[in-house]
Amino acid sequence: MKRIIFFFWILLIASPCRAQWVGIALGAQVEAFGVHDSLLFIGSADHVYRYTVAHGYGYADTGIDFTQGGVTSFASLGRYFFVHTQYDYRTPDNGSTWTRLSRGCTLGTNGVYLFACTGGTTYRSGDSGDNWQAVPGPGSVTMFAATGSCVFASTSSNIWRSIDNGGTWAKISSPIATINSFAFLGTLTFGANGPIVKSTDSGTHWTEIDLPRRSVTQLAASGSNLFAGTDSGVFVSVDSGLHWRAVNDGLGNYHIVNALGVFDTLLFVNARSGVDNYTAKRRISEMVDTPKSAVQAIPQPRDTLSIYPNPATGLVTIFAGSTAIEHVSVLNVLGVNVFEAGGSTTPYPRLEKAGEFYSLDLSQLPSGTYFLRIETAKGSVLRKLVRE
Repeated sequence: MKRIIFFFWILLIASPCRAQWVGIALGAQVEAFGVHDSLLFIGSADHVYRYTVAHGYGYADTGIDFTQGGVTSFASLGRYFFVHTQYDYRTPDNGSTWTRLSRGCTLGTNGVYLFACTGGTTYRSGDSGDNWQAVPGPGSVTMFAATGSCVFASTSSNIWRSIDNGGTWAKISSPIATINSFAFLGTLTFGANGPIVKSTDSGTHWTEIDLPRRSVTQLAASGSNLFAGTDSGVFVSVDSGLHWRAVNDGLGNYHIVNALGVFDTLLFVNARSGVDNYTAKRRISEMVDTPKSAVQAIPQPRDTLSIYPNPATGLVTIFAGSTAIEHVSVLNVLGVNVFEAGGSTTPYPRLEKAGEFYSLDLSQLPSGTYFLRIETAKGSVLRKLVRE
């Protein structure tokens, strides 16, 4: 008997004990996560759940009509929390009771105004949904996202932006036609809808980030960490999307991500395998601190453009790999073109080329922050540069 006990004890201590996702026993397909008043809300096709680390989850949807559609988004503004199904609802008591708003189809907030779209018209409310003002906007919005006074709206075919709290809107362009998930890391804006795009200037210019052979459906940010939900699991980047690592231990075959959400020190995911769904949580610190040898590293392609030195005093070198650079425009922080360089057939100063490296002399520019718009045969990319 002692030998048997000793044998099982050896197995126990010899078995690897790896941090992984932990299920929270919620079988429904989750469409949205939301946080309000230190509580996590989980939205599905027929319920709103309220979750705490200490007590788990329970129903919190009294007064919501799910017959015309399930939850698609949440929003938090002041003492109220909002949910959108086919209609918009708000609660003053953390989900114990809900009342329907007079406006609403798509829903979002930037912490000052509440935004909604009905019948192709965009509205905003400065009093948490009691009164609404119609504003010239992007039409039939599928989602809103915001950071401060900068508000984004996606339609089925375009991306729109407002830099005055939703008062006026303008169409913007990016490498992807529309975005279905946004995330914000400091001054960086990320969007996803298949590929991932990144902007360093609040959406004026975008560059594409490569996550090879993955279609990205969801983004979430926590601190300096960016998470991507894909058609093959969850990935994390600790360097603003330059490199990615898979963090799928414990998800089993549930690799098609429906929703991501950050709550406290945890990342929540809902993923599916066939018709089955799985909702789980995992500590963010475990995923960020995981040794690189234990996860899948995804390097960027060799022809990813890089610039050095940065900051620069004059001469700038661009590493292009196998990508041929055709033209470079230098923009100031207002987006004004202040310098251009190109090939020998252009009227601009030449780009000096040596193998995979291009040289650009910017010594005539005053000190400040600039953006290099680099045109290649594969498209246009934007890189930030500081001129000392």
